Amino acid sequence: MAAQEMIPLFADLSFVYLRRLADQFARASRYVLFTDYASTPQKYKELGSFLADTREVERCKPLCDACPTTTTLGAARVLAASTTPVPSRASG
Repeated sequence: MAAQEMIPLFADLSFVYLRRLADQFARASRYVLFTDYASTPQKYKELGSFLADTREVERCKPLCDACPTTTTLGAARVLAASTTPVPSRASG
């Protein structure tokens, strides 16, 4: 099999691995961020909507302050909710 014929296979496989990595991140981070980690989502796909709902987050007893601009949980909310890169502040 020529290398050019294998490129689509490797591209598909890389997306599968990235998706699994994101799910592993969601599973691992819930132990660090929440006291009631059993009620938090285990899939990255569900993590964005969970973090956007303040009542759901509070129900799971976060271990850190949930201020959206200053904490790790707030940064996770911003990352999960954004679909475009956040522009950096221009110095001036």
